Amino acid sequence: MGSTKDIGNRSETLACAWLQGKGYRIIARNYRQIFGEIDIIAQKGSTLTAVEVKTIPENWNTDEINHMVNPFKLAKIKRVLSAFIANQEGLFYDEISFDVISVTRSGRLMHYQGVV
Repeated sequence: MGSTKDIGNRSETLACAWLQGKGYRIIARNYRQIFGEIDIIAQKGSTLTAVEVKTIPENWNTDEINHMVNPFKLAKIKRVLSAFIANQEGLFYDEISFDVISVTRSGRLMHYQGVV
């Protein structure tokens, strides 16, 4: 079955491939700061997107997005993204999106855009 870390890495790899297939450019993966981490930072057009990837059970109700990323986690993601932006030269964007991608262990994926 694999460790929790292995399962998470697999889900993130699937999410990256899916995003790339939809025209996103992956800028960073597992970007860490002392106060948090962003699973994927991607860009499509002029939109910079921070993506939280969640591995969920097959029978989990994917409509319950509020259980995937709570306000505390979202605040951490925003803080980490601010640090990322401050450290990047030549990064141009007009909008920022905070998205969640849920992935089941069988590989079914759901993309929730603009969760804020």
